[in-house]
Amino acid sequence: MPPINYEFPFCVVTKNSKQTKKYAQRSHLDKFHWLVLSHKDQGLYCKYCALFATGSGGGVQTNTPLKRLVKQPLKAFDDLLGEKGSLLTHQRNKYHQMSVEAGKSFLLNYHKPDLNVANQVCKQRIVQIKENRDRLRPIVSTIILCGRQNISLRGHRDDGNTSLNYDENEQNSIVANQEGNFRALLRFRIESGDSILRQHLETANSNATYISKTVQNELIDTCKDFIQEVILNRIKEAKLFSIIFDETTDISHTEQLSLSFRYFYNGVINEDFLTFCNAYEMIHIEDARTERRLTGVALSRIVEDLCFKFDIDLAWCVGIGTDSCSVMASETKGAVHELSKKATNAKRCPCNNHILNNSLAKSSKVTPCRNASTTMRKVVAFANASAKRHKVFE
Repeated sequence: MPPINYEFPFCVVTKNSKQTKKYAQRSHLDKFHWLVLSHKDQGLYCKYCALFATGSGGGVQTNTPLKRLVKQPLKAFDDLLGEKGSLLTHQRNKYHQMSVEAGKSFLLNYHKPDLNVANQVCKQRIVQIKENRDRLRPIVSTIILCGRQNISLRGHRDDGNTSLNYDENEQNSIVANQEGNFRALLRFRIESGDSILRQHLETANSNATYISKTVQNELIDTCKDFIQEVILNRIKEAKLFSIIFDETTDISHTEQLSLSFRYFYNGVINEDFLTFCNAYEMIHIEDARTERRLTGVALSRIVEDLCFKFDIDLAWCVGIGTDSCSVMASETKGAVHELSKKATNAKRCPCNNHILNNSLAKSSKVTPCRNASTTMRKVVAFANASAKRHKVFE
C-alpha cells in the first residue's frame, strides 16, 4: 500500500482518436484485499497467486499459463472494474481462490504453530522442533556476539566438519589456526561445557551442521531484518524524522549509499543507521540513458525508492542531512532540492561531521582567520614530524 502522496502509475488509452490517461487508484487496493502495487514494476499483482499459485496451469482443468497479476504485472488500468473487468475476472478464478486459502492457512500456521494439525497429531514432531531450536541457539548466539563486539567471523577456511579435539596431532592444530573467530568461539563454548552444541556437531550430518559460511550469511541477514524492523517501528511511532544519507566508494570499488534516520523516541534523540545499497545498481533506467552517473536527481530517487521499500512516508520528514558538495546541495538539480519535492516539510541542515568544515570554509574568507588556521596547521605538522617534538608538545 503506497504512502499518501504516492503518484500511481497510469496507462495511455486511445479512444475516438483522443488519448487519455487511466490510473491505478488507491480505491482499487482498498476494495480488493488481495491486490498490491509493485513500485519496481509499476503494475498490480495478486499477492496470494504470486506466492501460492502452483504449476503453470491457469485453472484446475486448463493449461493456461499464469501471466497477468501472477507472473507479470497488470499495467492496463482502463478496464479494472465491472463484471468483465480484469480484477473481478481474476477473483472468480479457481486457482485464485485456492491460493487465497493457502495464504490464509500459511499465516494461521505461522502465527499459531500449535494449531497446526501435524503438530497436534505428532508429539514427536514437536520434540524434534524443540531439539532443532536448541541446536541452533548457540550458533545464533555466537554470530550475534561477533556482530555486537565487531569481531570478524571468517578464517582461511570455513567449510567442512569441525574437529573438536585439536590436540591429537600437529596437522589438526594447523587446521585450527586457519579457522576463523566464529569456529574458535564455538569450540570455546564446547570446552566450557556446552553439551548440546558438542552433541550437535558430533552427530549431525555433514550437510546439516549449520556453521558454514552460507548459513552464517543467512543468519546475519536474518539479524539485519530483525534490527531494521525494530528501527522502522520506532520511526513510525515517532512520526517525525530526519534523513541522513551520503555516498562513497568502499574498498571493493563499490559505490555505497548509506541511509540513516534521526528521530525522537522515548525522550531520547536517536540516530540509527538503516541500510547500505549499491548506488549504481539502483539508478533508474531513465536517469542513465547515456551513462550511469550519480547526479542529484539519481541520488534523490534512490533515497525515495529506499523509503518506499521500508514503508517510510516522506510527508513526515522534517530534515535532510548531507554534506555540501554540489551534487547534494545544488539549488537547481541537487539531491536535497529534488528530494524536497517529495518531503515538502523538510529543511536541509548539514551533518555534525560537516558543520566544522562548513564553518572553516566560510571563515577562510576572513584574512585573520585564514592566517591563524595556516599557522596552526604548520605547528601541528612541525610537532608530528618527530616523536621527540610530539612528546615535548604533549
